[in-house]
Amino acid sequence: MMTPAYIGLRYSRARGENRFLSFITWVSLLGLALGVVALIVVVSVMNGFDTELKRRILGAVPHVVVEGLSRQELEAIPGVSAAGRFSSQSVLLVNGSASELVSLYGIEPENERAMSIIPDHMTFGAIEHLGEGGIVLGEPLAYRLGVMQGDSVTVLLPVVKGAWRLDTQVINATLVGTFELD
Repeated sequence: MMTPAYIGLRYSRARGENRFLSFITWVSLLGLALGVVALIVVVSVMNGFDTELKRRILGAVPHVVVEGLSRQELEAIPGVSAAGRFSSQSVLLVNGSASELVSLYGIEPENERAMSIIPDHMTFGAIEHLGEGGIVLGEPLAYRLGVMQGDSVTVLLPVVKGAWRLDTQVINATLVGTFELD
């Protein structure tokens, strides 16, 4: 028999005055087992949380940004499930005294269902109804700005006018929908 196994078995069984030593051995083994179980549970939960977080984040933003190719050329590449055009810009959204600095994405509404999970998580409105002058916001952002369906939001867009001049373009957009990814 191997020495560590022999010592372990010897101290796990009590003999006479060694009952306290046997009790300590079993408490230590139980503590070790509970620690391992707790570690396995925590790692499993964190792994599931990580997977869900990646699914939600990657489902809402582009996986790859390619410049210089048309949508048809991109969709012809094996493994590409969907492709579409978009434009993004950092803007300031203002409603009354509330304001938020956000990244604004200009999309093609008719292609968004194939490219994003956002259309499936709309709390009101639909991406397909998004048109000129319309805006779709995340539910928490709409709440912080204090806007509801049909309300107007002011979009302040920075515009570069020459090497040393920055101007602001003001656009009024109507809230046509909100989404929630939680």
